[in-house]
Amino acid sequence: MAMLAVTVTHGADKYKLSVPPSTRLRQLQDNIEEVSRVPVKAQKLLLKGRVLKDYDAELRSLTKKSKLKLMLMGEKESPEIEQCKKKLAEVHESIQKHAKEMQTHEETWKQISEGFLAKELVPEAVKKLKKQVLGVNEMNVRLLEQMDSLPIHKDMTKLRTTRKLHIAEIETDTQ
Repeated sequence: MAMLAVTVTHGADKYKLSVPPSTRLRQLQDNIEEVSRVPVKAQKLLLKGRVLKDYDAELRSLTKKSKLKLMLMGEKESPEIEQCKKKLAEVHESIQKHAKEMQTHEETWKQISEGFLAKELVPEAVKKLKKQVLGVNEMNVRLLEQMDSLPIHKDMTKLRTTRKLHIAEIETDTQ
């Protein structure tokens, strides 16, 4: 399938994207947010001076050529919001890593409790496992502290929701 070359102009910046012609305008907005840092909610896209309003339209309906030129209007996210998003993404990666470690520890515990280990080795294995689980829990507490220290204000609802979801993930892992 031939790709559609989309050029998005935002002030002095130009962004070049290559997408399938069947891409919907709504999907393109997500791509534009990634490259321009202008949130979808703040985006206004113009084609030949007209604001595009049908976000379910396929891009092929906007041009007969293999190219499409759009103008983007809207403000970029503040560096503070970008920093919070980046930190929350790092925290999420750590949460996923800790969850995998906890699964491994649960499997080890299951094997110990089902008698797959010689009785004389069980106390030492349990002691080691307990230490590892406490270590993961301690790392999760540090993640909670990191998230708590982020300057997420009341008007940053999406970031606040993301932080709440990450906290819930940590709480689920520690139970």
